[in-house]
Amino acid sequence: MSELAAQSRLFTRNYVIMVTLNLLACLYGQSMMAMIPVMMNARGMPEFAAGILGALFPLSSIFFRTHASALGNRLPCRGMISVCFGVLMVSSLLFYSCHTFFALALLRIAQGLSVCLSCLTLGAVVAATIPPDRFDEGMGYYSIGVPAMSFLGPAASRMLVARLGYQQMLFALSLIAALALALCLASTIENPARFAERSPRRPIPIFALERTALPSSLLLLGSVLAHTCVVSFLPLYAQRYELGGILFFYFAAGAGIIAVRLAATVFQPKSSSTLPVLLSFAVCILTMLLLPMLNAPLPSAAVGLCYGVSVGILQPHFIAQALLNTPPARRDQATVTYYIFTDLGYAGGSLLWGYIAQFLGYLSVFLVAVLIHAATLCAWILSGRRGGRA
Repeated sequence: MSELAAQSRLFTRNYVIMVTLNLLACLYGQSMMAMIPVMMNARGMPEFAAGILGALFPLSSIFFRTHASALGNRLPCRGMISVCFGVLMVSSLLFYSCHTFFALALLRIAQGLSVCLSCLTLGAVVAATIPPDRFDEGMGYYSIGVPAMSFLGPAASRMLVARLGYQQMLFALSLIAALALALCLASTIENPARFAERSPRRPIPIFALERTALPSSLLLLGSVLAHTCVVSFLPLYAQRYELGGILFFYFAAGAGIIAVRLAATVFQPKSSSTLPVLLSFAVCILTMLLLPMLNAPLPSAAVGLCYGVSVGILQPHFIAQALLNTPPARRDQATVTYYIFTDLGYAGGSLLWGYIAQFLGYLSVFLVAVLIHAATLCAWILSGRRGGRA
């Protein structure tokens, strides 16, 4: 019997549904993040207010992330996920009619909690139900959602908002959530017997950070912080200065990150060479310098493809190092640690870019992103010289 034939079946109906639901949740979250600056600008509100709304989404996830596993032991998973997508569907419609900042802030918190709970619950169920001999491969496919949609989400926002306006984009987001809700209700997702064994009944304390995972998690924060300028304020910059090539940049970057993550999932390379990481830093810095000038389709697509591949190498590298540097018994805490720093990167980036865009101008956004990438690169080099594995 061949090795392939001996492997357990991975792509079951429920597995495909759960991966699709994760992709839809990530598409919703990233599209909304890219659309908010455009919406706030159209309503005459300052960029910094858009930055605050963008930051509330990941901040609400931080304080809820460590409780998702404990809730999963007590509540039906399919019911929880269905409620989350219902909240997302309704909140998009309410965004259309709400114009006060306080009401919009409450809606963003509700969206952050819903996306966080749905994705973490799905991830826990996937981890508990996929065949052990294909665990790394199965989790690799599942985890592609966030990085891929960080490009494809803004691309969808840029395209629909430019052609139809942000009001219609809100309705489109409601349809995405409605599709996910219908798909979830049509599934047979259940709390698996192994779920209770794999998930603690008590949540890991939110500030019980794993010390050995901190260096790599800090490097991950720097990478995510710089990357958020592409996710959040680039669509507004492109709309204001009529940079049509940005759409090609997003689609090519999405293709690049999907390709490199799929390759890593299927082939699982064992090389520990630092050259790909160094080149990825260089490409990210060069991309930030070129972004304000991208307009023609072909150069925009070329830069986007290289940037997507680079992000697909950098961020998983820091995550892998955070886990490798941690003893197996404490990897749950390490996972919580790097997720918290990822959320802090998105939250801090939204606030930072909103402030810079309003008070220093849009070009300054990309120049500061260059400095952040350069500082992260220096920290990565120094951590290696000091004997760290990050």
